[in-house]
Amino acid sequence: MLLVLLGSPFPTAAVRPWWQWSWDQIPRWASGQGATDFDDATVEYFADNFDIMWTQGTKCCWSGEDTPGYETWEDGVISDCFKIHSRRPNMPTFGYYGSYGCCSPYNNEWMPQFNGTNASSLWLRDDDGRPLLAGPGSTHGSQVNHIYDFCNPDMLTFYKQVILRRFVESPHVHGSFFDEFDQFVEGCCGNTPWGGSLPGAPYSFSQERKTSLTACWVDAMEEIVRFLASHGKFAIPSTNAYQTQYADTFGNRQRDALARHGGFKFVEAFCPEGGAFPSWVCPTHASRESCCLDQLFSIKEHAELGIPLMVHTELVNNSAGPVQLGAFLIAAQQWSYVAVGNGWNGPTSFPLVPEYSKRLGAPQGNATVVDADKGVFMRSFEHLELHLNISAWKASFIWKAS
Repeated sequence: MLLVLLGSPFPTAAVRPWWQWSWDQIPRWASGQGATDFDDATVEYFADNFDIMWTQGTKCCWSGEDTPGYETWEDGVISDCFKIHSRRPNMPTFGYYGSYGCCSPYNNEWMPQFNGTNASSLWLRDDDGRPLLAGPGSTHGSQVNHIYDFCNPDMLTFYKQVILRRFVESPHVHGSFFDEFDQFVEGCCGNTPWGGSLPGAPYSFSQERKTSLTACWVDAMEEIVRFLASHGKFAIPSTNAYQTQYADTFGNRQRDALARHGGFKFVEAFCPEGGAFPSWVCPTHASRESCCLDQLFSIKEHAELGIPLMVHTELVNNSAGPVQLGAFLIAAQQWSYVAVGNGWNGPTSFPLVPEYSKRLGAPQGNATVVDADKGVFMRSFEHLELHLNISAWKASFIWKAS
């Protein structure tokens, strides 16, 4: 087994991967979202079969009520990470924090600085002074909540010093996954800009204010990445920014912050197999092929800068989708990880697909770009010859005898 210990290809970053690395098999990650509070079987499954993981915390946003004994969402995250480390002490484990909307943590409402009783000055309000609402009775059971006003310096301080405090202080949480962080990309609220489909809409925002808020949120993203890195923790922002999509407004600055300070590039629904386009993951692309190619060049650029990857792909016919897995392997470098599965419901959403058992071996160099416009690539690994043609939606895996 080929192992690389410590070190990083981005030595200027404040936080660098410290755990073991191996090319022996496909490097993989998983999420415990939807499985908490972990029982023994769940701990064994994740700890024994995956390289790294993040977990969501208490059962509050799946059952509609809190798990007894947990004071906050963060306490549930720390409890699950502790359980993983009881079985595998050195496994990298990351927390989860929903930035707004369906996955906002309940603890916002438990904190006097942010709860509804105090009509907090930290809430984002429109030009008429109305606070924006999020989380409209989602299937996750989350309550209506409020959106952060990152143009208010007190909100950023609150986010860092109060919301993230338990993660920063815990030795069992090595960073935080930030769901819905793509609100920064379009200025607000993910793919429903400026609250168009949120409870209480429509909201009133001038173009000048939209521009100002977008700038504040992008600045906040950079500061949160820097803040976590200064405490030895990794930020994992979930966004739909790729090499061209939202690159100028957000993506390039996110890339630079991750390279400078340390953190993961996360991509959900990587190279989606089907569905209509434009889509929620690729609202600027008219086809799956153009979407996939933009995503691939984005993660390739990040990985070659030394930025760790967490890439999530869908399950296709009970296996890893060939195009999706092939596109990941074309881009992968040290500290690149892939997950194959559908949904966010614990172990059942992160199956052990057959490809995980294959021997991969170290790459014999970076991928050869045969035709960038058509997305034709080749790459050799110790135990694999890979050919990918995105425009034809085909991938060829030639596994060599061990």
